[in-house]
Amino acid sequence: MSTASRAVGRSEQGVDVELPDLDRICRFSNLLHKQHESDTQIAAQESRLRGLEDAEEELLLMDEAEGDEAGGGGVELRVGEALVMLSKAAAEERVERWKAEASARLQQLRAGRARMEQELRELKAVLYAKFGDSINLEEDT
Repeated sequence: MSTASRAVGRSEQGVDVELPDLDRICRFSNLLHKQHESDTQIAAQESRLRGLEDAEEELLLMDEAEGDEAGGGGVELRVGEALVMLSKAAAEERVERWKAEASARLQQLRAGRARMEQELRELKAVLYAKFGDSINLEEDT
């Protein structure tokens, strides 16, 4: 028997646990952890996008004169830790750009999560086919 497929243990039902099986189990565990991290990132990005949509609505409701007053008026926009004073038009442009970036990032995160979910399903099918009830890949809720 080659080293790569050497049995490293036995399951409760007497099925040999080989090195490729351990690799699949570890991959499953790592993917599950990454999926949870991805869920957190998706929720944060959705929250950011909602905040930007709210800011966009507030800008639309603002009176033009309110955002472009000659006496130093404008729109305060948070950029990192600082507040920046911008004209209404500049603020709308900036918020729209941030919103597009946030939306694109959210799509990337969701696509990555979908790929992880697909691979998890495939690994689960392979592992359950070999080990049956002697392995539990379901999450505790």
